[in-house]
Amino acid sequence: MAIQTLETIKNWFRTGRKPKQTQFWDTWDSFRHKSEEIPVAEINGIDELLQNKTDSEIFENHLTDPNAHAECFVEKLDKGGFTGTAKNIDDRLSAIENPDRVLKFGTITLTGLNITIPANAFVWVLNKISYLSSDAYSETISAATTGMYRNDIVVGNNLGTYQIIQGLEGTTGTAAAEPSVPIGTIKLGFISVFGAIITDSGSAPSIEKVTIVDNDRLFIEDSESSFSKKAIKFLNIKTTLTPFFEALFLTQTTNQNISGIKTFLSGKFGLRNVANTFTSFFTNANTASRTYTLQNRDGTLLDNTDLSTINTALGTKQAVFSGVANYITKSINSTTLGVSRLLDNGTSFGIGTAKSPTKDITLGNQINREIGIEESSNTAIGKDLTISAGRTINYTENAFFNALTPPFGFSSYGMCSTPSGNIYIVTLSNKLYKQTYGSGPFVDLGTVLPQGTGALCICSTSTNDLYIGVLNGDIYKQTNETGPFVALGQTSRQWYGLCALGTSIYASVQNGDIYKQTGGTGNFIALGQTNRIWTRMAASSTSVYVCVSGGGIYKQTNGNGAFTQHSANNSTGITISKSNDIFINIGTDIFKQTNETGPFVATGSTVTSNGIWGMATHSNGNIYAGDFGSTIFMMQNNGSGAPNLDGGTFKHKAGTGKGTGRSRHEFYTGQKTAFGTDMQVDTLRCYIDENGYMIWVNMPTYSDNTAAISGGLPTGCEYKTVTGDRKIVY
Repeated sequence: MAIQTLETIKNWFRTGRKPKQTQFWDTWDSFRHKSEEIPVAEINGIDELLQNKTDSEIFENHLTDPNAHAECFVEKLDKGGFTGTAKNIDDRLSAIENPDRVLKFGTITLTGLNITIPANAFVWVLNKISYLSSDAYSETISAATTGMYRNDIVVGNNLGTYQIIQGLEGTTGTAAAEPSVPIGTIKLGFISVFGAIITDSGSAPSIEKVTIVDNDRLFIEDSESSFSKKAIKFLNIKTTLTPFFEALFLTQTTNQNISGIKTFLSGKFGLRNVANTFTSFFTNANTASRTYTLQNRDGTLLDNTDLSTINTALGTKQAVFSGVANYITKSINSTTLGVSRLLDNGTSFGIGTAKSPTKDITLGNQINREIGIEESSNTAIGKDLTISAGRTINYTENAFFNALTPPFGFSSYGMCSTPSGNIYIVTLSNKLYKQTYGSGPFVDLGTVLPQGTGALCICSTSTNDLYIGVLNGDIYKQTNETGPFVALGQTSRQWYGLCALGTSIYASVQNGDIYKQTGGTGNFIALGQTNRIWTRMAASSTSVYVCVSGGGIYKQTNGNGAFTQHSANNSTGITISKSNDIFINIGTDIFKQTNETGPFVATGSTVTSNGIWGMATHSNGNIYAGDFGSTIFMMQNNGSGAPNLDGGTFKHKAGTGKGTGRSRHEFYTGQKTAFGTDMQVDTLRCYIDENGYMIWVNMPTYSDNTAAISGGLPTGCEYKTVTGDRKIVY
């Protein structure tokens, strides 16, 4: 095989020619295959090239020589002992300039235990790479153990998605620690859970500092070295900036010229030293802190101009006047005050008196006087005038409910009073207690009902028979306050209230009907009332009342018809006095409705926070109320007081004259007229003169009783005969 020249090879492969086998092989032999090594001796100019290169031993020694090229770098880079590469420095600077952080805080929406984060809500940086979730995120977090707290966190990760990291539970919110932020994530928000309730949440950065202290450091770019950041303490910042700001702003001790101050203060302050100037504001030699309290008028301050305006306004309202001691002022007109005829010297009251009054009400002596009611209109009757003397009373005024001592010791579930004057209390333990004739202690009469029953209510009839109702049991009766309580064989029900109207007994059933035993005999028959939570009962002289738990008070009138709501007030106890006043408890007070009508008015008695249950009215008028605790309260109405007290005397005094002068007490009425619209005339009927004689001005004269009746005289009227005999029509 032979190596051929390029021209020879090209000639073999011209168009139209066909190379031979030897020519084709010579062609490939003329080139080197890539797998063949080229001998150094066959490389043209290799000897000259190698002559210009450093000896390998010298080069190796140069690489390890610490002083090699030192003079070239000494002024280029001061590494401060750092042995790393330039890339190491660049990476560290990047970490300082681009720390992991949140660029944008979004909103975390909560619905129950489900959290929702909208798309593109948060943007965060991790390892110098920014992340943004373009998809909305929704997740339901786990509830904490009942009664326990837990603090979870929401993080963004290096996959551009959100995660919820669950914290540990604790007995308090502070004891439940937040979990650590996992590597490769950053905290975006928090969620506080109590049981199955989210109590708090937020997406504000937890690393945000609210309070800055002097030792806190702020990192800033150092203008002296573009390759570093330096820290400065907050204390040094304040020290540096203080003289700068003091040079710009006012101080307390330095006078300053401020342009535009008058314009600025216009409409703000009303303090002027000289008209339209502010040459003096406040002068205070004491440099201590001062607070000035200035008269306020809707956010601005009064000045002399304002005061002048006010004085002018006042002058148009009321003229200044000089009063007279003890005389009451009156308005002469809309702008002027004057002195009236009314005088009050602190002891007596005078009307038009020339001298100091000496009677409770004294009229002036200048002219004759008249006291009366003003005339009515032409379509209205005249109004009555009543003058009353004082009367005494046989009851206690302003009575309150007061606790009896010593405390009763048991809850007063049922209470009643008998006509004989005894007070009975029954308890759930079936014990009966008695206070004899409304005085003394409540005596334990022992267990009066079979064991296992629960006595809840009691009442008395007009014949002193006692009835006891048992919750989920029977009704029991004792005749005339003596002997055993006998079961009446009634269906077991939730008997809650009992009362007597006349000889009939009423019983209420909680969540049921109202029942009645007529005439004190036979079974209790349902009255067909609406099913309600019927509770305590009481009866007046004509009506039956029953409380409804949470539904007010209902009433049946005259023992017939349906029970209708009498009041919306809720009460657990009720009783009615002998004068038909209704007493109920509302809250911690007892309220009274007078004579079964009108509003319930508080008695002003602070009774108990335990709630009133049993209530009763004694025949002497005293009202009893027992609570759920151990106290019995009583209103002392039995206050008849001292006997045989006088009422006030009504005295009519005629003015006394002198010598043989007259002193009369005259009686006038109007005289009937023939026509309905004619005015009657004041007519003197009789008078008592200064001798004490009763003189009739015009006593009618008739021959006898028949003639007097025929003449129109009413029964009881006086008349005289022609002979002067006085008679009375009968």
